[in-house]
Order: sequence, then C-alpha cells, then structure tokens
Amino acid sequence: MKNEKIDEFRGKYYFLSNFYPNASTVFEKVEYSSSECAYQAAKTKNKEIRILFTDMTPKESKSFWHKKENQKYFREDWNDEYKLKVMKEVVKSKFEKNLFLRIKLVMTKEKLLIEGNYWKDTFWGICDGIGKNYLGKILMEVREEFKPSLLKFISKK
Repeated sequence: MKNEKIDEFRGKYYFLSNFYPNASTVFEKVEYSSSECAYQAAKTKNKEIRILFTDMTPKESKSFWHKKENQKYFREDWNDEYKLKVMKEVVKSKFEKNLFLRIKLVMTKEKLLIEGNYWKDTFWGICDGIGKNYLGKILMEVREEFKPSLLKFISKK
C-alpha cells in the first residue's frame, strides 16, 4: 500500500480537489462553498471582498485575481509561508465539516497523494514530473490527523 499512489484528483478522487463542489469550508468564521473559494478569499484582507467569494464557484474565485481591477485588493503579505498555512486550514475545514469526505480521505490509507496537473502548477502539484506537491502533502497530513478518530468506522482491509 505504501508504494501505491493517487496521481490526480479527478474522477473517483475528485473529492480531493479544492474545486470539489458543495464542500463547505470555513475560513476565519466565514463559510464558503469550496476550499478553493475559501483559499482565494484569503488572498485579501478586505472583508467585503471576501464575502463576494461566498457566492462564487471555485473557477470564478480563482479567476477573480486574474482581473487587473481586483489586484488592488490583494494582500501585500501573501507569501509561501502564509499560503501553506491558509491551505492547511481550509483543507482541514473541508474534511472536518463533512464526515463522508473525511472517511473517503482516510480510506486512501497510506497512498501517496499527488496533485498531478497539466496547467503547470508545480507549487501545489506536479506537472510533467516536476513539482513540490504541497496540496498532496497537506492532504496526507490532514489524513493522518483524522485517522485515529475514524479507524473505528473503517475496516482495515
């Protein structure tokens, strides 16, 4: 099992994606429809702008920052350390709020989780064999945190 991997978050494993719909996620006491929306909202300190992300789809939330007129709301202290902290918080919230998803995550057991992609994201995932795979690493950390409390629900096949 240790050498097995999940190398993309599509199809059967789409629930691992931040774009997974209707995966209620809370960040700083605001509820979003997905971990992607929560993560994108965290890129601003402006509370009014953050609220806009509560009504967006994951795709809309990600493209929000591509518009030049929205750049003025982008927080100046956004760096790798803070990005990783926020991602861990929103991913953990996504699975805390949904027992079904939490069980599915833990049922991936010891598999290596890789956010394989073709859009050249080598920070959160791996593209063409290159990348840091921080999203996969965070998912595996969160999985380990949930395991002790869920083992009684999951058979050890």
